[in-house]
Amino acid sequence: MSWGVRVNFGILAKKKERFRVTLSTFGLLRAEEGAEKIVD
Repeated sequence: MSWGVRVNFGILAKKKERFRVTLSTFGLLRAEEGAEKIVD
């Protein structure tokens, strides 16, 4: 793994961390929506 790739990977990891928070929040909302649809 070259140094440049490692740096890019580190930046991606930071973005993913923030993205994961957004996704988990969105995922919870989606899960609640899905539960409501199942109840219907």
